[in-house]
Amino acid sequence: MYNIKNGILHKNGKPVFALGQSYYPSFHPAKYPVPPEGDRIGEMKKDLSMMAQMGFNHVRFAAIGEHTIQADGSIRVDTPFVDTMVREAANNDISVSVRLQGYAMNLRGHDGVLMVDSQGNEQNPNRWFDFIRTTLYHPGMMEDNQMATTALAAHFGQFPGVVAYQIYNEPHYPGPGWFDYHPMTIAAYRRYLVETGEMTEEAAESYEPPRSRKEQTPEMWAKWRLFSRDSLSIFLNESARAAKDGAEQATFTCCTECQAGPCTAFRGIDVFGASKDMDVLGYTCYVPAQGEDYFEMCFAMDLSACAARQQGKETWCIELDSRTYIPQHIFNQNTYACV
Repeated sequence: MYNIKNGILHKNGKPVFALGQSYYPSFHPAKYPVPPEGDRIGEMKKDLSMMAQMGFNHVRFAAIGEHTIQADGSIRVDTPFVDTMVREAANNDISVSVRLQGYAMNLRGHDGVLMVDSQGNEQNPNRWFDFIRTTLYHPGMMEDNQMATTALAAHFGQFPGVVAYQIYNEPHYPGPGWFDYHPMTIAAYRRYLVETGEMTEEAAESYEPPRSRKEQTPEMWAKWRLFSRDSLSIFLNESARAAKDGAEQATFTCCTECQAGPCTAFRGIDVFGASKDMDVLGYTCYVPAQGEDYFEMCFAMDLSACAARQQGKETWCIELDSRTYIPQHIFNQNTYACV
C-alpha cells in the first residue's frame, strides 16, 4: 500500500504527508527496558496500535539483532523481534523505514580498524554516539559493510510496508580530535595527492598530512580536511548503493549537524554530498522552536531543503528533538514549526 516516489511517501498511489516516530524496542539496553519477565511483544503491539490511532503513518526501526558471515560467504540475518515489529506495523497500516547499520560491521573480526586522532590515539570504541568509528579505508571492513548492508536490505525488502532504508545514523567523524590519521587513510590520501597532480609519487611517499591548522600551509590543511569530508560522503553513498543491490526501497541518511554550524567542518559533514546517490536527504533538528532559537531552527531546515533541492531531491526531518521525556508543549511547538 505504501511506497516512496521521488522522495514523497505514497499510499495507494497518492502522495501523503509522512508523520512518523523513531521507535526502538523497549527492551533495548540503551533505552528504558521492559523487564525480561515483561511482555515485550505485547508492549510493542500496544505502542504501534496507539501510533496508528494518533494518526502516524510511518515508523523508523533499527536492524537490531545478529548478522554473521557463514562458511560459504553468505550473510545470515537474525532479527526476530524487528521482523515481528515490521509485521505489526503493517497490521496497523503504518509504513516502515529500517536503519540498516548501527556501528561498523566487522563480520570477520579485523584488527586495527579504529580511527586514529591527530595525537595518535585510537577512537574510543564504547562511545555510543560515535556511529562511525572505524577507518573508511580498511578493505576488509569495507567489504564486510557492503555485504552486510546488501543482505539486510534484501531481508527487510521481503516485508510489505518497508519503504526505505536509513544508511547509518548521524554519520560524522568523532570529536574532539582531528580524524582520521589511520595509516590506511594516510596511504589513501597520498594516492589521492598523486592522482590529483598535487604531488609526485616520490614526494607523496613520505608525506604526512597536517595535524593542526598551523603545521603546514592553509591550502594543505584545507585539502586534507576536504579529502576527509569527501571520504565520508563516498562511504555513505557506496553503502546506499549496496542497499540498492539488496532491494529497491528508497535510501536516506540522517545528517546530524546544520551545515552552517561551528562543528560541521570538524566532523566532516556535507549535506550536499552525503546523500548524492540516495533518494532523500535526511537530517536531525535538535534546536527547539522557542524564542530566538526558532529562527535558528528554520535556518537549519532551510539549508537542508536547499541542499536537497540543488540535487533534485526532497528532504525529511528524521529526528526532531531526541529527549525521551519531552514536555508536551515543547513537542507540539517543535512539530508544528517543522510542519
